Amino acid sequence: MALDGPIPGPTLPEDLEQEIFGIAAHLRPGSIPTLILVAWRVKIWVEPLLYRTIVLSPPTHPPIDRHPVFHRDLLMNLINSKPASFLRGAVRHLLLYRVHTDDVEAIVSACPAVENLWVLVNGIHNLLPLIQNLPLKRLHVHSTQLFASLSKNDFTHRVFAHITHLEIFDSYIITGIDLEVWSGISLIPNLSHLSFNDEEFLTLCTMLLRTCNSLRVLVLLDVDPPDVLEQPELVKDHRFVCMGCSQHVKDWQMGAHMGVDYWSRAEEFVAKRRSGEIDLLRYMISEDESFNIP
Repeated sequence: MALDGPIPGPTLPEDLEQEIFGIAAHLRPGSIPTLILVAWRVKIWVEPLLYRTIVLSPPTHPPIDRHPVFHRDLLMNLINSKPASFLRGAVRHLLLYRVHTDDVEAIVSACPAVENLWVLVNGIHNLLPLIQNLPLKRLHVHSTQLFASLSKNDFTHRVFAHITHLEIFDSYIITGIDLEVWSGISLIPNLSHLSFNDEEFLTLCTMLLRTCNSLRVLVLLDVDPPDVLEQPELVKDHRFVCMGCSQHVKDWQMGAHMGVDYWSRAEEFVAKRRSGEIDLLRYMISEDESFNIP
């Protein structure tokens, strides 16, 4: 039977309708391009959610399943075609891995509300001026990308004012670590989670657990257990965890989209050590095992 007259509008209250579409977009970000086609009002609601987390990485580190795929040309076209307010209000999580150095400034400048930044780009040594005004809470970075223009590592810089989670990519296997250069990490006022990717930081870890009062979790990723045993004070501190994380880009995306990453798994492990559910002297979990921590 044919219907006479105009097609009726939505029967649900608009705020409830918006909430439903928002939940659908959050649970399946990859479906947002389809949801946008439903109606203009739905496009206004959910399109910004499509860009809440942006990952630019080589094909060897693709986005996780059912999540949006971004390419350099697509993103640069978006930056040039959309009002500046669009990305400013949308992007909260940004990962830049092996992107062209000339693109970094344009991308970061277009996303001034980023709170979670993961960046590893060859040839860039002036990152600090680009990110110093971002409201960062989480930062994954190589120190030479930050401090190359300074005479020393300055952890009192305002970029660290609200940082709670910090991952350092530096490696000192050949040269060894200068404790004086790195001891300033304890001055980061809100730092609760810290991780390193090199066992040369073991001695520094012992120092920071004594001096950084806000620190709740300290993680060493992919290190050799025998080296840790040479630091008995570390082994006894329930905040210290060694764990595997071979898929860094995927893990970061899981954290950005779902709140489940090596940070959250380390938190669970630390809580179990503190409560006695796990032996206090057990500090290491394998990568596979860490995914099974409830």
